[in-house]
Amino acid sequence: MDRRLGMLLLGLWLLAGCHDDDDQFSDDDDVSDDDDDDNDGESCAARYDDLLEAFEDERQSLGAPGVAVGIIEDGELACAIGLGSRHPDENDPVHSTTLFRLASVTKMLTAAALLQQVEAGAVELDDPVTEYVPDFEFVLDASWADSILVEDSLLHSSGMYDHLACDGYYDDEDLAWFFDEFYGDNLFLMNPPGLFWNYSNPNYSLAGRLIEVATGDFYDVAMDERLFTPLGMDRTFFVPDDILADGDYAVGDAYDWTGVTNNRLLAGPDSYDNVWGRPAGFASSSVEDMAEFVLFLLEGDGAVLGDSWRQAMQSPQIDVQLYLDLLAYGYGLMTYEGFWLGNDWYDVPMVTHDGAMPGFSSEVTYLPEQGFGLIILSNTDGAYYGGALSTALATLVDLPAPVTGPDATVDPDTFASFVGTYADPYNVGDILITEQGGVVTIEMPLLDQYQLSYDTTLIPTSPDNFYFTVAGNPASVTFIRDGDGEVRFFRTRYFVGEKGAARSGDSPPFDPVRFQRQMRAARHAPRHLPRFDTPGARSHTP
Repeated sequence: MDRRLGMLLLGLWLLAGCHDDDDQFSDDDDVSDDDDDDNDGESCAARYDDLLEAFEDERQSLGAPGVAVGIIEDGELACAIGLGSRHPDENDPVHSTTLFRLASVTKMLTAAALLQQVEAGAVELDDPVTEYVPDFEFVLDASWADSILVEDSLLHSSGMYDHLACDGYYDDEDLAWFFDEFYGDNLFLMNPPGLFWNYSNPNYSLAGRLIEVATGDFYDVAMDERLFTPLGMDRTFFVPDDILADGDYAVGDAYDWTGVTNNRLLAGPDSYDNVWGRPAGFASSSVEDMAEFVLFLLEGDGAVLGDSWRQAMQSPQIDVQLYLDLLAYGYGLMTYEGFWLGNDWYDVPMVTHDGAMPGFSSEVTYLPEQGFGLIILSNTDGAYYGGALSTALATLVDLPAPVTGPDATVDPDTFASFVGTYADPYNVGDILITEQGGVVTIEMPLLDQYQLSYDTTLIPTSPDNFYFTVAGNPASVTFIRDGDGEVRFFRTRYFVGEKGAARSGDSPPFDPVRFQRQMRAARHAPRHLPRFDTPGARSHTP
């Protein structure tokens, strides 16, 4: 398989109209013009003109009403500007101060706050979560609770099934009731804890609850007092009423998150909320505030978090097994050992995390060794600016000479090791994998029973990784090997099967409506790709 295609199809993992947009500027306009009425005098130096033109072109091609961009260079926020409109149906310009939902970018904030408590000795990463949250017991098997460690919540290695509802309630309550509200009806473990990374939002709901227990405060209060205020992030909010009171916020052009119709909806600050989901993805912030956090990650602030834990956040902690051994998860951040820029491989560390929520897409990417960072916030689904990011890396960053890139050639001789029946006792049932003539095929009888469509052929993307569609939406498959190199698990974000394991019961408690909603969300999810060469190439979900 062509290497470029394989990289483009890699890893669909994280947290997901017609627009009559006027051009923000024409080809003859200087985007650094201080008299730009659309941005109330916001300006950036002329060296950023080409990049901002690329952002504007890509914004329009993505159908995004607006985008806010922050560029970090030389230890400061060198350029911060808004393009387009804050509202899909209004000519209301985006500013560098405009609030957008951060979605899963929130996780890096939650991770930093929990690591503060680890540094203070109030929480230990290798303790079971039940040491701090005694009522953390699963409905299906209470004995599993003690096997989930605090670190599992930060590394997405608990095995918890992914679930993050967009609901309408937003009382300022603690997260204790999350265990009854969510666990009682929705939780099961897809695999034993601690075995491998698999992105799942409830991990960070749990991390938020641990912050509450350690500090004695509501999650949002703890975040404001211990993280946002010390860093000068005075316009980062969780409570919808605070965002409405601020007034400078974006409204998202969204798919229907209710699951009732497929109609377009507008996502305002109070359109949906979820108290227990806040630590996983419900913060709202601006590129200016997020620049303060990225500068903290780059340069440090001992009054907020010591350097050892700050560096641990952005260092490989667990291999995500998506592309050789070059992609890993830190604490709330994805780390790359290098990246492709066109056909050139740069052996340069990159740190990133993106997010997707109905009506909003977010990206934070930085190169620690070069001190360069980009913060991109946009108000529509699936708006990831791979082309503009490519322009930034190629034109603004002093990169070393490219080197020979990694060989991700897929060996068909390995396909026979995937063959077998994988049991998923709590979700999709049996997963049957066969191989013939270098082609790997899949059969899921339970989905057939409910007439849910899926590709029967798995497309290889990198060693042990494949791509296919389920219910019309993309899914990435990784065959997980044990310590002896034997294939043991079939992993996707939303369902995992264990090879040769016995199913429990006659039929899993499969909910086809819930399953289709989850898979539809994957359509808007970001893609973790270490390749940047074409617009949307790194249309990055987690």
